[in-house]
Amino acid sequence: MSSGTQSDTNPDETMRLAVERFRAKMESSNRQFIQDRIDEIEAMHLSTEDEKLHHMLTYWADLNIKDWSNCNDDAPRDIIRRVRETANVSRLEDLKTIFHERMDGIIPSTLVTDEWREMFLDTVEIVCNEAAEQDEDDENLHIPRCDELGHFLKYEEGMSQ
Repeated sequence: MSSGTQSDTNPDETMRLAVERFRAKMESSNRQFIQDRIDEIEAMHLSTEDEKLHHMLTYWADLNIKDWSNCNDDAPRDIIRRVRETANVSRLEDLKTIFHERMDGIIPSTLVTDEWREMFLDTVEIVCNEAAEQDEDDENLHIPRCDELGHFLKYEEGMSQ
């Protein structure tokens, strides 16, 4: 086989590259979505930035919250950054470059060690097989461990909405 085929590639590296491609495409798509909404709102020829930002609330719900003093200082850094940047938005144009921790569509993994991921995969296998045992129609059903899920969880916990 040639060295570029999927079968002789490290599955962990394959997942990492797939996640990187997804993140890049998702962030680009989300930025374009924001730009398209900005263009639509600008085409309305509204007279004030407040009016423009009011229309953007449909797509960015916390734009009108300027007092985040009750924000938990123990929150993750990315959330604190987004909250502060959002509170400082005063022009529709500010949204072109604003930070959002989910802009790339990824929820970072909380299973940060190989040991935690192994325990999680073991638990998923046990729970799935216990559920399968409840199915009276298929007595010999065994759901195997999903190692691909382990590779996925190394880089992300999920995808945001």
